Amino acid sequence: MWFKFNPFEASIRVPLIAQGPKFKAGHREEALVSLVDLLPTFTDIASNGTFDGYVTPHDGRSLLNLPERGSPDDKVFIEFNGEGLYAPALIMIEGSMKLVHSRTDPKMLFDLAKDPLELNNLSSDPAYRARLDAMFAEMMERWDEDDLDQRIRVSQRKRMFVQSAMKHGRFPSWDFGPHYDASSVYVRGGSDPSTTATKQLGRFPYVPVTPPQKPRHANK
Repeated sequence: MWFKFNPFEASIRVPLIAQGPKFKAGHREEALVSLVDLLPTFTDIASNGTFDGYVTPHDGRSLLNLPERGSPDDKVFIEFNGEGLYAPALIMIEGSMKLVHSRTDPKMLFDLAKDPLELNNLSSDPAYRARLDAMFAEMMERWDEDDLDQRIRVSQRKRMFVQSAMKHGRFPSWDFGPHYDASSVYVRGGSDPSTTATKQLGRFPYVPVTPPQKPRHANK
């Protein structure tokens, strides 16, 4: 396996647990969902289902308005365009049927209900030929493979150019690290056991540090 970059359920199927307004406690959803459904769900909750002002095209649908399991709309689309591939990998799951297509490799078709471990590729089975052709036609309506491939390669060339330029001089780290001494910025209590006294030093206008008040022992 190429890390987690493979189209099988053990890699792409992840748990999605939700709690919040309008979600039913203890409900297990059987309809197909995807991570791209989160944005429509959040806007649906925030606007009580009235928001339609997306400024750019978006994918997904609200988890509060899902189709019935097994209905014609019970489907998800997935694409992977990362490293390790010669061409975009396109995935469509419709009901229990799953089609995986990358034009440099043979197609894969699985019936997840009968073959959850995806051991039996049905793409060459005559009994599934009509289903494969229908799913592949819908894939091609959704994706323009030539355009997608071209945009990926343009993006790669841009990023490789930036990488080559950044190799000159001091090579920066992509990990975030503060450029200051964090011990002098945040209250740690290291210089003074009293955090109140430490905070007083950073106030504007300056407030003089006052000694802590200690109760006097009462005379017996």
